[in-house]
Amino acid sequence: MEPSQAWTRGEVWRRKLVYPGHTLPTAAAPVLVACGLAVRDHAFSAAPAVLALLAGWLIQLGGVLTDNYENLVAQPEDREHPELVEALRLGTLTLG
Repeated sequence: MEPSQAWTRGEVWRRKLVYPGHTLPTAAAPVLVACGLAVRDHAFSAAPAVLALLAGWLIQLGGVLTDNYENLVAQPEDREHPELVEALRLGTLTLG
C-alpha cells in the first residue's frame, strides 16, 4: 500500500463507525421489527426506539472494534485489514 492511501486518524474512526456498512443495518433490523409491532399495537413511542437503535449500534460497533483489535494483536500483518496495518505502521493508529 502506498503512503498516500493510508487512512488518517479521523478516517479510521469514520470508516469503523459503519464498518463495513453492516453495523448500522444490523442494529436497525430488530428495532424496525419492534417498531412495527408497537405501531400495530398502538404503543409506539419514538424515544425508546431511538435509544434502542443507539444502544444496538454501539453494541455492534464495540464488537467490530474489539474483533479488529484482537485480530491485529494476534496477527500484526492481518491481510483482512491492510489499511489498519498501514495506519499502525505509520503511527496513525496505536494498539496501546
